[in-house]
Amino acid sequence: MNLGELRNQIDKIDARILELLNKRTEAAVEIGRIKLKKKKKYYVPGREKEICQRLLKKNKGPLSDELVKGIYQQIMSASLSLQQEIVSKHKEKGTKKQRHKGTEAQRHRGIKK
Repeated sequence: MNLGELRNQIDKIDARILELLNKRTEAAVEIGRIKLKKKKKYYVPGREKEICQRLLKKNKGPLSDELVKGIYQQIMSASLSLQQEIVSKHKEKGTKKQRHKGTEAQRHRGIKK
């Protein structure tokens, strides 16, 4: 293959990687929503370790284990960040609802701000 063909191949691979990263992220976000509904912790350090160990066993190179670990730490960090956003938005909505209820209660009692 020549340089242009190799670059074209990389461009196609990059597009596929991006597609898969977005699918993975969608799944992680959904997991965050489920954890929120079930009131489970959204961060489970043991799960990250489990994922890294599983991937390192499958790594046949040329990427070193350290590079694979670093890449996946970034991916998992991004997923965790999105899950944190879900939790924050949920808490924010709860706070707004509480404020709204308080305002409604004040109106009901005829209290002015």
